[in-house]
Amino acid sequence: MKRTLAITFVTLILLLTFVSPVLADLILYEKYQGGDDLGQEIYGDDWASEGFTTVSYNCHNLLEVRLKLLREGSPGYIFLSIREDKDNPAGADLVSTTFNGDDIADYGTGAWYSFSFTPLNLDPSSEYAIVIRAPYGDNTNSIHWRYKSNGVLANSQRAHSHDAGINWTPDNGVFMFEVWGEVATSLNEAAIFTGYLEDDDLLIVGYYTLTEGPYYPDSNPAQYWNLKFWEGDASIIATTPVREWGSRPRGIYVNAAAAQRLTWGDSGAMLGLQAQYWPGNGDNLKPTWHGADLAELDSWCILVAQDMEELYNTEYTTYIGGKGYVLNEAGGVIFDTGIPVLSTVRGNTLFSVVITEPTEDAKTFTDALATSFDFDTQVGPDVSDALDDAGAIVGTDGKYIAMIGIILIYVVIAAILVPKGHTIAGIVLALPMIYVGMYLGIIHVFYVACIASISLLMFVWHIWLRQT
Repeated sequence: MKRTLAITFVTLILLLTFVSPVLADLILYEKYQGGDDLGQEIYGDDWASEGFTTVSYNCHNLLEVRLKLLREGSPGYIFLSIREDKDNPAGADLVSTTFNGDDIADYGTGAWYSFSFTPLNLDPSSEYAIVIRAPYGDNTNSIHWRYKSNGVLANSQRAHSHDAGINWTPDNGVFMFEVWGEVATSLNEAAIFTGYLEDDDLLIVGYYTLTEGPYYPDSNPAQYWNLKFWEGDASIIATTPVREWGSRPRGIYVNAAAAQRLTWGDSGAMLGLQAQYWPGNGDNLKPTWHGADLAELDSWCILVAQDMEELYNTEYTTYIGGKGYVLNEAGGVIFDTGIPVLSTVRGNTLFSVVITEPTEDAKTFTDALATSFDFDTQVGPDVSDALDDAGAIVGTDGKYIAMIGIILIYVVIAAILVPKGHTIAGIVLALPMIYVGMYLGIIHVFYVACIASISLLMFVWHIWLRQT
């Protein structure tokens, strides 16, 4: 019984540790799915489009489009693309794909067909159009895109073209369509400034977009996403967690001593929005190098704030005579939260209201608490680089190599003690390895809490078995 208990526990540990949060399958975003009663015939220069508008605050990738289609004759290959402008999609294709139209059903009211695309970032509250054509068809060899003649979809537009997409005419009704994608992440702007808190230091600022969704078990983005600054050889210089969803500014401060490893204007320097649990997910950008004139930092903040104003339809800046545009109270909170001690350094010039007053020597700021459970910060750049190199050999991240090492040490300790009858000792003595994994940022704190709860239950169960 004791040995079975121990084996069960170790199995649970392995499952909880390795089953990291994962993104769900593709998510259905824009759509119109039911009640179709007619079909638009498409062939030659006769094209059709369905325009749609993305939801506010819901930036996402487009990876797949599904349409309800019916075939007549043998139309040959059809072309499907995504363009800007829901009413007049006369511009260039953003992405496109092809499909053999002869494989489409030619009976009943047709069927739904999926078209895969290379990832396309769709901005929130923006207009796009699905454009379809069958250039090799004619009036007896065509595609019919099903639609609902009296259908209504807010901020959409069904349309057709008789001159191969040059001019478009709006139509009533809505085509049957579905837009599928996944959470979008993008790093929109990146810049580097010096002389922020001391001579020769670095302030790296980024403007990112990160969309919250039901696929994240925790509502705190810091559990999943980091902003990382590194040089060309991929060694991490500094990292900090992302603390807010949406489109926001975020900054990383590097003191003069740590900045010595970089040459000013280094073309290999990179800023990246990186996922902790999904290596390869995120976005990277080469920062623009600025000098020690922090008025340029003020201008950068104002431009980002004004972009956010258009995005969220909310004011984050205000105009003050003699000073120009500055951050209002709402904007000040966002930027002071995202960029280390910004109101302390630039309070008199950038803020209409100083949100915080300095309570300590600003030069002692390290942002250590923000990165206290970050893997790269805890193990140091040398160890992190070595683990990343080992991970690259097998196609994974260095953090997972460290995780495997932690688990192997745990299993060895348990395997030595449990067969000798020390079941509880094997479990308890091995638990510090799990805590080390959490401290190093290898194992999520959620799983450590689960493991601790299971350990307590098994200890109580063991005591109960001995008494009975």
